[in-house]
Amino acid sequence: MADPSTLYPEQQDILIALKQLFTAVECEVNKATITPQIFHDILIHLEQTHEQFHRFEFVKILQKKIDDSLSVIIENELTKRPNSDPLDVIPEVTDVVFSSPEFVALQESFCLSMQEVIDVMVEIYHDPIRWEIGTPYLKDKNYVSNDDLSSSSNQTGCMFFTSDQYFQIAQNLDPGMPKHVRQNALNCLFKTAPGECEHWPVIRQGIMDGLADEDYNFAEESLSLHAKLFNSGTSHSTAELYTSLSGHLVQHFQSSATYHVQMRSGLDTAHKNTRCLLRRFMLLSIFQHDITSFWIRCPERYMIQPITQTIELLSLSGPEEGCMQPVHFLSLFDHKALWFRKWLHGCFSRNLVINAMRKFDQFLKCAIECVSSVVIPDLAPEDIYSSFTYSWRQLKYLQFVHSANVIANVVQYKAGRDLIRSATNGNGVVEIMKKLILTMSLDNCVFNLLDSSLHPQTIISELLREIIVSGEECRKLLSNEQVLETLLQPLLDLPKWTTKCIQAVCDILSLLTSYSVGSIQLINTTISFKETTMSMASVIGEQCKDLMGGRVKDLTQRDKDVLSALLFLARQIYTTHEGLAVMSRVNIVSLANELLSVSGENFILSLLLSVKLKLNFICN
Repeated sequence: MADPSTLYPEQQDILIALKQLFTAVECEVNKATITPQIFHDILIHLEQTHEQFHRFEFVKILQKKIDDSLSVIIENELTKRPNSDPLDVIPEVTDVVFSSPEFVALQESFCLSMQEVIDVMVEIYHDPIRWEIGTPYLKDKNYVSNDDLSSSSNQTGCMFFTSDQYFQIAQNLDPGMPKHVRQNALNCLFKTAPGECEHWPVIRQGIMDGLADEDYNFAEESLSLHAKLFNSGTSHSTAELYTSLSGHLVQHFQSSATYHVQMRSGLDTAHKNTRCLLRRFMLLSIFQHDITSFWIRCPERYMIQPITQTIELLSLSGPEEGCMQPVHFLSLFDHKALWFRKWLHGCFSRNLVINAMRKFDQFLKCAIECVSSVVIPDLAPEDIYSSFTYSWRQLKYLQFVHSANVIANVVQYKAGRDLIRSATNGNGVVEIMKKLILTMSLDNCVFNLLDSSLHPQTIISELLREIIVSGEECRKLLSNEQVLETLLQPLLDLPKWTTKCIQAVCDILSLLTSYSVGSIQLINTTISFKETTMSMASVIGEQCKDLMGGRVKDLTQRDKDVLSALLFLARQIYTTHEGLAVMSRVNIVSLANELLSVSGENFILSLLLSVKLKLNFICN
């Protein structure tokens, strides 16, 4: 009979990790309809469907094995192809890695270990007692089960300390103490019981000193302590842990004696000190996303310091000009500032965030400056593909994406709009909206070849749509005459703009026109077009008319795509009586009749038919 105790320690790790993975998946599966094939498909696509995928221990174990065995081969192969097309490099490197002896050895050894683990899991699965408690929990400090912490009579994984003991631990953590004394004190904290947070002020300074220690291993263990206590802590201790980590980073960027990355030289993620910083910001990003779940269960005073310290950190620019700022590091892990959206979403935290931004106004000013002066240069050869480095162009662009998302979230609230006006000394909100819209025309994006979701048109159109649906005041903001004129620029000179940009503008205008404030403004606001003055809605109708002047089959594919987007927008305009009058004046009805009589094209047929029937019905 298979027994978990017969497994090697490494296999026991895998068994525990697999149980965690299967338990998480089991919660999302309908057991009445599950089949082996369905479950197999769920596992295959788990990375795309489960937001916590990369936090599963099994994924971490597998990633570590790959890094240990194959990273040297991958790095060497990438070095041989510095200027190659990434679409060609990835398959080539993959083929080399798959055919290497190292990969074959890794595959065989891991499959053998997995087979033994699976045999044990199958054996004990039908025995609930053995399944629940038969798995040997590791005695390592990083694996403390919830069962071990459930009662004071079974505290094998943690310890309770008195106030005097905590005071002694704090003294032993002092940087002036011998290395082994500090190490023993840190090991004691790994055994701390969850909820022991009232003593945190005593040991906080020692923990922060540990994070900044010159000994790389000791500093990393201090970071691991933060991660371990975060996973098992209370709302109070989570706030204290977050404050400790963010406070350490504030001190790091305020000091000229610590390690700093120069922007122009790019970010080498393989550098030891850089990896150390990246891990801290990665944990900070995880904290930022999860800490909001504790806020509703703790007093406001526990929220003030984490929020204030975060905004203070992101307002820092470093001790020297040209250094990477905290916002550059954070944007690597959270391009779209989802943490900031969460923090502003709840009224209980929004006021605190706004107040902190008012106190440390450099954070918002830097974001505004980044959006207002964004320039996305042409791709340099070294930007096209690199597995271990970010060029300064990529770093600047990620900062722009993060800053644009911050501003878009601030704009959605009255207090946020007032904050922008005070930071720009005037009508800054309208100017910022115009800058964001103009960014959609930038086409030489440094991330085009890596992630299409980071294209300027995709990013800005998503943000503008969010602003439109967020409230009436925001819709009035985007219905401002200057903003609409800027937004309509691509439709005034169609050949000058890319198809993707024109389609994005039409989508935004269609959404804005679905609300009365946007529709009225689009119909009543006049603009200069073809040496005459007409309403913005009339301009859209005229452009449709010009494109429909010939046979559909004679149009290029680009013209077809543009015409589809314009007709979709025109369809939204004519849903009101005022808009219908505009569309009637440009004679779209007769053009639609003529076009339908000669066109068998399916791509535009349904739109034209919808326009024709609607206009004929109301006009008659």
